[in-house]
Amino acid sequence: MLSSDRRKTVTSPIMMLLFAATGRVIAWLGHGAGLALDMILVEAVVAGSLFVLARKMGADEFKPRVAS
Repeated sequence: MLSSDRRKTVTSPIMMLLFAATGRVIAWLGHGAGLALDMILVEAVVAGSLFVLARKMGADEFKPRVAS
């Protein structure tokens, strides 16, 4: 079986969601756009849950595997 870092596949969506939420706040502060708190909250919650998943995936990769 090939060994791969599955965590890398989860970090891209995390960064994209956090960038979108940050962009919404910057647009609100700098341009007077409407503050979409519901969208920002969903993006933050999904990014947080993906972050927890990535940490668990990373911890699982470093566990020693015993042949049975």
